[in-house]
Amino acid sequence: MTSKDHHKLFGRTVRGLSWQSASVFIHGLMQLAVMGILARFLTPHDFGLAAIINVIVLVCTNALQMGLGPAIVQRPNLSSADMGFVFFLSLSTGGLACLLLTLLAAALAGLYGWPELRPMIPVAGGVVFLNNLALVSQARLQKAMNFRVLSLVDLGAFGLGAAATIALAIAGAGAWALVLGLLLRFGAKSLACLLAMPPVVRFRLREAECGALLRFGGAQTWSQVMNQVAQQADYLIVGRFLGASLLGFYERAFTLMSLISQYFGSVLDSVMFPAMAQIQGRTRSLGVGYLAALSTLNSVLLPVSVLGIVLASEITRVFMGPQWTEVIPPFRILLIPLALRTTVRCGDSLARATGRVAQNSLVKSAYAVLVVVLALLFVRRGIVGVAVGVSLATAIHYLMMLILVRSAIGLSCGAQIRAHGAGLLFGGVVLVVSLAARQALYGLHAPAWVVLAACSGLAALAPGLIVLAYPKCLGPSSLWLVGKLLARKDPNHWLVRRMTLAA
Repeated sequence: MTSKDHHKLFGRTVRGLSWQSASVFIHGLMQLAVMGILARFLTPHDFGLAAIINVIVLVCTNALQMGLGPAIVQRPNLSSADMGFVFFLSLSTGGLACLLLTLLAAALAGLYGWPELRPMIPVAGGVVFLNNLALVSQARLQKAMNFRVLSLVDLGAFGLGAAATIALAIAGAGAWALVLGLLLRFGAKSLACLLAMPPVVRFRLREAECGALLRFGGAQTWSQVMNQVAQQADYLIVGRFLGASLLGFYERAFTLMSLISQYFGSVLDSVMFPAMAQIQGRTRSLGVGYLAALSTLNSVLLPVSVLGIVLASEITRVFMGPQWTEVIPPFRILLIPLALRTTVRCGDSLARATGRVAQNSLVKSAYAVLVVVLALLFVRRGIVGVAVGVSLATAIHYLMMLILVRSAIGLSCGAQIRAHGAGLLFGGVVLVVSLAARQALYGLHAPAWVVLAACSGLAALAPGLIVLAYPKCLGPSSLWLVGKLLARKDPNHWLVRRMTLAA
């Protein structure tokens, strides 16, 4: 790629990040609002049942899509015939999922001893089919870095599904409100993707190219399935050994935590993966971009995780109500490795972009085993024990990913760890500020929502003031990114001059 091509790619990446970030912010606010409303109409048992359906959907989707979506994004020279082959394959496996989940519904419901699951499981098959239906269209939109359309589709589909879920919950539908809302959400998303990027329905089998797609997709499938086993095994273990109600509390704790890590991670993954795939042979450029993303990400997530730990009680009471206090202890524990979870997502993007899916699948396999073993080891201590086990597995997963990134682009583990420096500094500042403000406000008998709002505002203000006073605290990688972003701005503005000089 020429320098001009690099400049265009950087511009597309920044625009993609802007669209995805805006989408994530709005999506997060919507989900918080929906969570608060549903917590008043649904029980922990309802959330526990829906959590199992969501596990089935995620595991089956990742297994039956065979990694073909990332393969489309990663492969540089795919013809329309190749796209048609992938569409036919994904349609067939989606139909197979519907059939199998319908036939196995009674057995899966019996495994948990929850008869309410039996009629819900075929609906999960319908969701898997809808996901597979739009696989090619969504991957092509991502490959073209058309994040404006993807962001609008995600927001619209979520809003439609959320409205239906709330209406059904108010009507007394219980867990069915969540299950049918999920079906409507993914149905709307698939339809919108198909309209925005119609699939190719004819194909000519090219053995060499289709074989390359399936080889990449096979390794990616194993990696995705193992990652989903790791992500969902704690739900299965809690549901099997502790019951649906405690699973409902645990699922809400995990959802609160993942509101932050999941969306930051999805923004970076959806944008970084296609961008890195286009420069997959330039290890120096990959290293610079990876460190910049890592440093900037941790500068935000580490302070956010500290703030969440301090204000876990207020967050739960304000958004969910006093009846959900059992969520607080596991929520705090799951927040501890929050930044590590999203750092791992960056490593996943890099591994796929450079074609190291086989190595990544081994890491994911080890991670899945760790989650299962540690969750089972600590399950006797309840949902708090499971949260401890999952957090330990996440920390070990992070260390394994450091080694994978080093082998992929030669970036030392020390350089990757040092990228957390600014985040650790800001996290320490937020810890002091939020603890002091919380203590002072409760001394004045302020209500929980005032404590939450005031502490959050101060926690956002303090790091910003530090950056303005001493920009170099961001570190060289984040400063490089800042310099690139400010290159097109008015050079005479005082903030641009200050940050550009530091960069």
